[in-house]
Formats: sequence, structure tokens, C-alpha cells
Amino acid sequence: MQLSLVLLSVLPLASAFPIDIAQAIRSLIPRDLKSDTQNDLTNGTPCKAITVLFARGTTSSGNMGTSTGPPFVQAIGALVGANNIAVQGIDYPASIIGFLQGGDTNGGVLMANLAARAMTQCPNTKVVLSGYSQGGQLVHKAAKQLSAAVAAKISSGKILRFVDCKKQR
Repeated sequence: MQLSLVLLSVLPLASAFPIDIAQAIRSLIPRDLKSDTQNDLTNGTPCKAITVLFARGTTSSGNMGTSTGPPFVQAIGALVGANNIAVQGIDYPASIIGFLQGGDTNGGVLMANLAARAMTQCPNTKVVLSGYSQGGQLVHKAAKQLSAAVAAKISSGKILRFVDCKKQR
């Protein structure tokens, strides 16, 4: 009986301060920036100060790969705090044929669309475009497809390519 009275007295407070249970639970779990798959932009993660879009290299696993993507976002997380960074891997085939063609065309379109989505969804976030090997090729393709408004918000200091296969040697 007393428990029911307590619940009845607290109920108006609960409705006055709505809480997203899933978000509350996620905030209690430490960020795993080591995973080869990251989907913060598409899975409903709340906006962060920095949003990193990363395209893995040819034949790498997940949507981030393992050799470059996770260590890169871990380093950013160590600098700014893991809870201040949203990470979205680019889910594209990462095939050898795509590499030989200068990067997967649809992957470039996807990265450009995700950059625009990040800025619409989280207008105050700083967006970083990055990729390794063929992922670097995708950064080139995505950058060419950005609208002027989106491109103006991504400075060259926020684009990072590891092993840029398109760059002339």
C-alpha cells in the first residue's frame, strides 16, 4: 500500500521530466571506439560536438575496418573525451574493383549524404570526413558532391585521408 502511494506521488514528477530510457542506459555504458562497426549517426545517438565519418580500406571488415579507423577515432576520443564524439562508418562494398575504379561511386554518394545528414541532424557538430586507402578515394568523391552550404562547414582541416591513393606521387 505504501509503495503504491509513493508511486502515485512521484508519477506527476516523472511526466514533468520525460526521460529516454534507452538514451539513459547508453550514457551509462562506456563508449566502445575499438569496434570495426560504428553507426552513431544512424542509430539515434544524441548529437555530439564532433561527428567523424570514416570509410574503411579495401576488403576491411565492418564499416570502419580495424587497422586505421578505430585507432583514429580512439585518438580523437582521448583528446576530446569519448562521449563528445559521434562516429559513423561508411557501409560500402570496399571491393578491389571499386579500388581500381578510383573508389566506389555509391560509397562516395553515401558519405556525402551522411555529411549532409549530420549537419541537418546536429547543426552544431563539427564534421570530419576521413578514410583509409579506398576510403580516401571515397572522401574525394564525397567532397565533390557536397552542396556549397555543407562544403562551407567542412574545412580542409577536417578532411583526413590515410594512404591517399588518388594523390599524385
